[in-house]
Amino acid sequence: MATYKLISSYTVSGGGISQISFTSIPQIYTDLVIKTSLRGITENTTYIELGFNGATTNISARNFNALSGTGVNSYAYSTDLLDIAGQNTPNWTASTFSNAEYIITNYTAGVHKVVSMDSFSGNITSTAYMGFTSGQYASNTAITSVQIIASGGSDTFATNSTAFLYGIANA
Repeated sequence: MATYKLISSYTVSGGGISQISFTSIPQIYTDLVIKTSLRGITENTTYIELGFNGATTNISARNFNALSGTGVNSYAYSTDLLDIAGQNTPNWTASTFSNAEYIITNYTAGVHKVVSMDSFSGNITSTAYMGFTSGQYASNTAITSVQIIASGGSDTFATNSTAFLYGIANA
């Protein structure tokens, strides 16, 4: 049976930061899970991007998303960071936060790393956004740090935005 072990958590106090970083990740688990509750404060459309080990290359993904009333969209991309989830923005319902879960498999292995994500964000009264992403970090180096970035650093996270990093241990 798999067991979640909290490695680290971060709560934004005062707002105004564009990146949450988890560093010195222990290399004793099989997989990593990140759970977030985030809200942007400066952009009309805010996306969450992941970076690994400060990497700016070797990431590709396929995203499936649905915005209420518009159907499902799908697109593939190869980019600097894994741009994988919308988050609530200042023009949406006050005090609401998006939520997302990211799973990074075999993060210590000497092979490419698979990343999956599911998320929800929206304006409670009119708009809902669901996203599912599968991606790959094409590096054979173990992941020792993860960066969670608001729209490539052009947005900032609101006060009380949170991120939790868990290690998965197989019992």
